[in-house]
Amino acid sequence: MDVRKPGQFDSGRIPGAINLPYGPEITGEQPFNAIALEAEVAKDQALVIYCNAKGCDRSSWGAALAAEWGWTKVYYFRLGYPSWKTAGYPVE
Repeated sequence: MDVRKPGQFDSGRIPGAINLPYGPEITGEQPFNAIALEAEVAKDQALVIYCNAKGCDRSSWGAALAAEWGWTKVYYFRLGYPSWKTAGYPVE
């Protein structure tokens, strides 16, 4: 689960990632919520959440919320998309 802003997601992402933006600057309905998340990932499936890097706290907050909402296999990729790309892993 990519919790970055849509423009960041559109400029590159980990293959197969789904974008549900999370953050205080989002106005109106928060795209990252329990209903939207459950539409994409069952509560008993592994859920990996990432954002831009260890300085970006969207993924840690998103992971904490997902666990609070009942997801049981929640992981956050602390180093985020930039480190994935720098390591030479595939990107879309």
